[in-house]
Amino acid sequence: MPIPSSSALERRRPLRDQFADTLRDAILDGTLQPGERLRDEELIAWLGGSRSPVREALSTLVAEGLVEMLLNRYTRVVVPSAERFVSALRTIGTVMRGVVASTVPLFTEEQRSSTVARIDLARESIRPGPEQEAAAARMMYGIGANYDAWLDACPNQVLADVGRRSITGLAYDLRVDPISAFLPIERLDEGLRRLRAAVEAGDGDAAGRAVEYVHLLPPGPRG
Repeated sequence: MPIPSSSALERRRPLRDQFADTLRDAILDGTLQPGERLRDEELIAWLGGSRSPVREALSTLVAEGLVEMLLNRYTRVVVPSAERFVSALRTIGTVMRGVVASTVPLFTEEQRSSTVARIDLARESIRPGPEQEAAAARMMYGIGANYDAWLDACPNQVLADVGRRSITGLAYDLRVDPISAFLPIERLDEGLRRLRAAVEAGDGDAAGRAVEYVHLLPPGPRG
């Protein structure tokens, strides 16, 4: 049978998925603000589609935790809250603990070096100073992107897929101000220091414990 080209496959991608991508990007980059109402007619005019794929796209974002609906009242962008911060942080940590622990021992030297460099850059960005809080917030906002490299290298594809599906929406819940009221910057720095040492040593268990520490999880059993 003839094999369709990748560009043909992209053109045939369902509208609901294309619309979900567009809306997701708009929420994460701030084009659509927390609490902003999402009205069908305006979205249809913007996206250029019909009501059905727009509503399906919104349902996808509801499942991801980026949009909330209340029947016959509103559909709006979720407002990150202090109440959800710790739960979201711990849920991300539960997934990433397994990803990191299974990935670190299998790193190539190139992966190890690039990971250490990313950790060093993150630690440098939150050193004491007037911009410390803003730097910490930016790092937490970008947590999904920061974990992409871990997920790409993870040998457990099922776990990596779970991470990709869940982290985007959960990371959005970390957008609270100030970050340090919920996750002390000193703890974030110490966790990154521990993670760096574990990566350099190729110690997956220690790397998993560093993730636990950053994400406010109780320590798991040691192997």
